[in-house]
Parts: sequence; C-alpha cells; structure tokens
Amino acid sequence: MTAATYCKKCVLNEHYQNITFNKDGLCNFCESYSNQPPEIVLDDGILYNLKNEEKSKYDLLVAYSGGKDSTYVLYQLIKKYKLNVLSVTFDNHFISEMAMKNVDSVVKALELDHITIKYDFNLTRSIFNQSIQLAKNHKLQDMFRTFGILCWPCFMLITMATFNIATAYNIKYIAGGWSFGQLANLNRFSENHQNGFLSGRMVADLFVMPLYEQLTLKQRHPQIEIFKECRLKDELSIIPYFLFEQYDERNIFKTIQKELGWLRPEDTDGCSTNCLLNSYGNHLFEEVYHYNRYAEQLSRQIRIGQITREEALRAIENIGRQEIINDIKKCLERLN
Repeated sequence: MTAATYCKKCVLNEHYQNITFNKDGLCNFCESYSNQPPEIVLDDGILYNLKNEEKSKYDLLVAYSGGKDSTYVLYQLIKKYKLNVLSVTFDNHFISEMAMKNVDSVVKALELDHITIKYDFNLTRSIFNQSIQLAKNHKLQDMFRTFGILCWPCFMLITMATFNIATAYNIKYIAGGWSFGQLANLNRFSENHQNGFLSGRMVADLFVMPLYEQLTLKQRHPQIEIFKECRLKDELSIIPYFLFEQYDERNIFKTIQKELGWLRPEDTDGCSTNCLLNSYGNHLFEEVYHYNRYAEQLSRQIRIGQITREEALRAIENIGRQEIINDIKKCLERLN
C-alpha cells in the first residue's frame, strides 16, 4: 500500500472526508481557514448564575473522567464560578490506574461529593464489540468518524449514566470537558443551542439513540433502559465548557498540575490522559478509515497556533510506540 498524501501544514491526509490539495500541497481546510471569522468564545456570565433554586444541593453535575480536560473544567466551575458540583465518573473497565488516582486526589482536594458508575463488564464488552462491527455501517460512519469507534459507545454510556443521576438528584445542568475536537460536529446542531447550553433531549436523540437503537435486545440492560425516560426531560441541559473559554492545552496542564497536583498517566497514549482503550480505538479507526482519529482536532490546533505540526506528529506517533501496541493486544484479548 502506497503512503498517503498529507497536507504540508496540518496532519490531515487524503483519506479525510472531502479533502483536496492545491499545487503547493496545502489542504482545502487550511487554505480556507484564513478567510474564516475568528472563533467566538461565548459570554461566560451565565455560568455565574447556575445556582439551583429547586430541591437539589447541587448546581450542576460534572462528568469527570480524571483526564486533563474534565479536571480543568471541574476546577474552574468550583473555584472561578463558585458552583456546588456533584462529580460523576464512568469507569469503562479500561481507565488508567493513574487516572483513577487523579480522580481520588482531585475529589479530595476539592472536597467534592462523588459517584463512580461501573456497569457490568459483560455489558460494556458486548457494546464495544458490536460498535466495532457497526463502524463499517455506511449509515453510521459520520458519527463513528466524529466520536471514534470505541469512544462513541463510551459517550453513549456516560450520557445515560449522567442523565439518570442528574434526574435522581434534581440537577438541571450537566457539564464536561468536551473540546471542539471531541465535538467536531457541533455546527450540526449549533442552531439548537441557547446561550451555549444544549438541550439534553437533542443530545440524546442525535448522539446517543442512533447507536443505542442498533444494539440487539440481548445487549439491552436494566441499568441503561431507564435512560429512555430520562432523556425526555426537556429541562436537562448540557454545558460544553469550552464554548465559554478558549481551549488552551498548555494552560490546562499548567493549571491542574500546579493547583491540584494532577499527574499525567504514563500508560496511556499521546492523545489520552485517562483511557487505556484509546490506543485500541485509534488502531481500529485507522484500519477502517485510514487516518488518525485525532488528526482533525490536532490540525485545528495547528491552524489556530496552539501547537506546531511537529508536536501534532509526535502525538500521533506516540500511539504507535511498542508499549502502546502491547496495550492494544491486551485489549484485544479482553474484548474478544
């Protein structure tokens, strides 16, 4: 197989959707970027006014993975916006040991109430396995390209868990560390957000139910069946925090390491700070779609000057280290 052609400026290759190259080797996305208006960061004043006036002691729920982004979001919502937070961690059975230690230490440092959700391994395994098969389904490819072959089912399960808990505790708002890279399809439903908040029902219907409905009855489970009722509650709102603050990876690392003693795991790849399964997911993604899943996010960061192309290439190459390949093999054994 011949080597793919890459953009001279970013890290997208010829297999990325709708990509073209000019005579200088620049892709159409980089070429058109200079003509786009600057990204708008929404007024964060609304975040100061999220006090829950109903019967809950919590102003909002934060989906907390232990990774860098959600750690930073958790810290900002508590320290800057003075909100009462219930943090919820979804353990997919593949969370780095160091990431779980970060969860424990951060929860303790911020004196948080915290819940960890961990579904039966056979349930998560069966959902992951069917997602791998569904990734070749033409009707679902846009969503798998956006979220990832194994990250989409995790997103589905996290959404189900947080919706159920928010409903049980009468919490109206759910926040997380989802960056623009992870919500690359944001423009698809941007017309449906109000002041940056996304309708919980809309998020469920657009990004959860298409996968959920493809699961066989054998893989339906009482733990997630109640989500169907929770998703219909229109008062649930999702807050993508990085609509209100420019995403700056260097500042995120600096802040959480200095203020919370957060430590970067050594057993995850260059594009994850919490999940061991990420390596395997990237491996599968490249096999099916022939480009790195993080190429879009990294290319965007290159264009706005957050990282260099060399830094992006190192992050991608880090996924191919031998120890990461060994992790993939272990994941294969566990999933099969």
